[in-house]
Amino acid sequence: MKDENDARMQPGRRAFTALALAAAAGVAASGKAAAEGSASNYPSKPIRLIAPFAPGGTVDIVSRMVGAALSRRLNQPVVVENRGGAGTIIGTEAAVRAAPDGYTLYVGVSTLTTNPGLYGHLPYDAEKDLAPISLIARMPVVPFANPAFPAKDVGQLIQYAKAHPDEVNFGSPGYGTMSGMTAELLKKRTGTRMTHIQYKGGAQSMSDTLAGHIAMTWGTVAQGVEQHKAGQLRALGVSSQRRHPLLPDVATFQEQGIDIVTTDWYGLFAPAGIPAGIRDMLNASIKAILAEPHFGDPAPAFEFVSSTPDELGALVKSETDRWTPLIRTLGIKPE
Repeated sequence: MKDENDARMQPGRRAFTALALAAAAGVAASGKAAAEGSASNYPSKPIRLIAPFAPGGTVDIVSRMVGAALSRRLNQPVVVENRGGAGTIIGTEAAVRAAPDGYTLYVGVSTLTTNPGLYGHLPYDAEKDLAPISLIARMPVVPFANPAFPAKDVGQLIQYAKAHPDEVNFGSPGYGTMSGMTAELLKKRTGTRMTHIQYKGGAQSMSDTLAGHIAMTWGTVAQGVEQHKAGQLRALGVSSQRRHPLLPDVATFQEQGIDIVTTDWYGLFAPAGIPAGIRDMLNASIKAILAEPHFGDPAPAFEFVSSTPDELGALVKSETDRWTPLIRTLGIKPE
């Protein structure tokens, strides 16, 4: 009887199972469609773009250029929100805590990859809690010296520092910045002993170099190119693979026999979990914006370049893997 009853129940079970599988497939399909198709009515309200630095710096400049262009392209206001402080941790945390609906975006920079080594604990994991959208721009690092300093290039800087250990004082916007880390990498690679003075930002470090209070400062091309052209500062080298168009007379580190290549980079991110359709729309929008013939004209120091989300994610991982061991080996701590 048991076998007979089971046989009679089999069609019902099969029907129930088929219905359950169909329902599950429908849910999965509708979820996938929602994720991929949610871009159809996006955006329908203003977008917040978090910049993790105070107004006026290079991150603010890039954020406002991209925000204005996105606003025109998406037909919605893109409001830049400056959330500086704590080495970009405040702004980054605000971004990862936001809803992953495409209405909060974030301009991330190299501190995403240096902060894990600098701080014992962060309130987020940048690789897991942020969704990469596209690279936006990059710019090399330059050591700018006061003209009274005897070194004319990086090679002479190394020679002078070795002959005068601990006598060269230089400034930077901080250990976590690409400027500060490039300086530390040079010290490590060349075995030189120079005193690194951290400033709250690049402007004050540059001012003290101009005044002769410190021998030199490490910053981006944008921070000192005009002073170099005016003869108020001397650019000793550039950290990119090729010479910078605004500094054609300044050799790269590699040209000077120093195998160092670093880049101060800027990328667009969203909170993890952003629908794929919205992410892809934003990626396509950034590519189109950066391809406009005159988009970068107001900021010629930047190299504006886009990427796929995966390429930006790979950059974050590789740079984190690059800087964390150096920071821990040197015992570098934030102020």
